[in-house]
Parts: sequence; C-alpha cells; structure tokens
Amino acid sequence: MGKPICIEHLVLYDLCENKLITVQEMLTRNGRLNFSRWLPPSLFEDWMRIVEMTFSFNFEARDDFVSCSWSRKKIFTTKCVYNHLSSAGENNNFNHIWKSKLSYKIKIFTWLLEKGDILTKDNMIRRKWIGDPSCKFCDQLESIDHLFFQCPVAKCVCAMIGQCLGANNIPRDCRQYKLWIKKWLPDGQNVYHFGFAAVCWAIWKCRNKAVFDAKLTWHPAEILLH
Repeated sequence: MGKPICIEHLVLYDLCENKLITVQEMLTRNGRLNFSRWLPPSLFEDWMRIVEMTFSFNFEARDDFVSCSWSRKKIFTTKCVYNHLSSAGENNNFNHIWKSKLSYKIKIFTWLLEKGDILTKDNMIRRKWIGDPSCKFCDQLESIDHLFFQCPVAKCVCAMIGQCLGANNIPRDCRQYKLWIKKWLPDGQNVYHFGFAAVCWAIWKCRNKAVFDAKLTWHPAEILLH
C-alpha cells in the first residue's frame, strides 16, 4: 500500500510498541501509536513530522514492507544506524556518544541530556505537567543544569571526583564539564564521556528512586557507589 517503509528515526523505532503495524493500520488509528515512554519535546516533534509526512503521502495499492534507507542492502542493522548517526549532519556533534562503548539506553540518555530534553521537572512543566517543580535533593527548581551540576548533592559528587583529579573547581553545566575534564584529566580522552555518563546516570537513577519510590539519598557517596 505505498512505497517501502523506511526506518526514519532509530530512537522512535526503538521506543515504539507497534513496530509491525502497517501504514493502513496507522492511518486508521490517526497516527496514535503506543510508545514505551513519554516522548520529550524533540522526539515528539520528530514523531509529528513523521505522522504529517505519512498522511500527506500519495499512496498506491501495494503491500507494505520494511526497509532501511541507511543500508546498501536495505536491511536494518544496529551497525548501519550507528554509522549514520555518527556521520550525518547535526549528529556530528554527538560523535562522542554514538561511538562510545556504552549500552544503548545510556547512549540515548546522554544524547537526550546533551540536547536538553531529559524529562526534568522544568521540561515537564513546559508540557503542561502539574506538580511540585522542586528538586528532590533540595528545594530549588529542578532543571538539567541544576540536577546534574548545581544541586548541593551534585556539587558534592563533582567535588569528590574533582578531588581525585586534583581539581580546585567544579563544572556548572554540560559545556563546562567538557572544558573542566580536559583541563584536569588531559590524557583521559577515552573516559571523558564514560565518566560523564556514569555520574549523570547514577544521579538520574537516585533521583527517580526519590521521586517514584520515596527512597531518598542520604549521602552523595551513595551516588558514586551506584
């Protein structure tokens, strides 16, 4: 029922719970598919673009089949997608993420983090969420920069790491982190993103335990141990 259906967006494809749905079924549902998590703004906009493109396509009476436009054989593989993400357009800015030796979910997490799309409470409020906007570790407004760098708990974690590196300061956001780690660990390029991902993921997991399970972190060292 139309041209081959290409995998246009790796992240959306991975999160979608209706991977085998046909275009006809999607049109019947008016584009209402199920995803395994709430889409942050940038992914939601990408999904709306795909829905709009689908509804505006001039379909023919042919059967659907799946192909991947990033592969010469038109077959979807993780390798071809990572190669595309590592070399195409704006994704050059995220080379350090896609080529890192991290699990797929951590790569997506840090990608969203660096794009400013992690669902911290300030981003949720922008999406009409109604709830307490304060950080679970302190009483300040929760934002990406606050949660991962400026909150007293995050500052303590950075200070403990900095002490091991001989640093006399700590970063206040993602951009400063990149300059900070290069200064205090000049020969450690292979662990720059790994360390960033490990610390931010640990903070995020502890934050989520506090938000959803009411399990508070009593000492910043718990995050380092995590």
